[in-house]
Amino acid sequence: MAKDVLTSFSQYGDTLPGEDRSFGGNNFSVDCVPASAWFANLRSMMPTSQWNALSAYVRHRNHDQCEFCGSNEKTEAHERWLFDEKTGRQKLMRIMCLCKMCHLSVHIGVATEIGLREDAEKHIFATTGWTKKDLVKHLEDGSGRWQTISKMPWTQDVSIVQGIGITIYDSDTVKNNIAAKKDTLTQAAGKRQIYIEGLGWLDLSNELRKKDVVILAQSDEDTLDSIPLSSYFGYISKHPSLIRENAIQIPLSTFINAHNNPTIIYDKKQLDDELKNLATPRRLIVKESWWVGDEMIANCFQNAILFSSE
Repeated sequence: MAKDVLTSFSQYGDTLPGEDRSFGGNNFSVDCVPASAWFANLRSMMPTSQWNALSAYVRHRNHDQCEFCGSNEKTEAHERWLFDEKTGRQKLMRIMCLCKMCHLSVHIGVATEIGLREDAEKHIFATTGWTKKDLVKHLEDGSGRWQTISKMPWTQDVSIVQGIGITIYDSDTVKNNIAAKKDTLTQAAGKRQIYIEGLGWLDLSNELRKKDVVILAQSDEDTLDSIPLSSYFGYISKHPSLIRENAIQIPLSTFINAHNNPTIIYDKKQLDDELKNLATPRRLIVKESWWVGDEMIANCFQNAILFSSE
């Protein structure tokens, strides 16, 4: 490791050389990070061990208290950057100590991508006293500039951390790390969403966090208190404590995987073969349904198979 960063941070006291700890102020605000600079952060630029040491220093110097709301609940290090449109430079100005929820809320665009927009908004309202209208105005005030700078390429200036001996990766390694993070985010989103024809992608993050399960509908009773998808499929999502006895249930995450990876059925023989397969749940889409009877459909439900036709 270039310099012993694990022990050398204490010499800098409360401020790193070149750091402006007043940059952006200490009142909550959403960071206007251009889309073209998403994931171009310190974690992508340095070895994990050095990032962990730097993060520990940032949290320790502020006594593990959030610099926005004062909470000491799960504090994290957050970078604040200056985006200079004239030079195309993304300059690191400050590293803050934020609680997990303030950190999530600052990156409300990412929170939206991962299905946590509602949680972020609730935290913002609770800690700032803002209303929904206040938040909308706050975001709109920066939206014009954000759209402009999101079209620009950016060069990172991390002289603050380079000046204390932290290793910064070469540009190709950083690009690969950023690409890997974007791919991870895309894959994670795909595990929480399903596509409904005519409706688009539906995010089930809230249901997953509540640990809901999927119940295969077998009567009108099962369609009560359903999430919107019950209008399209014979199932509802509820917490296990709320479902009726002996209902056929499967984990919601398993359902999403099955829904997004269907098997196309072309004839009765293929359906019979599928019903012999005990691996469940699965989603079967029948191309022509004139030969499908009520008994076949009931057999599918009993085997936790999601059944639909084109």
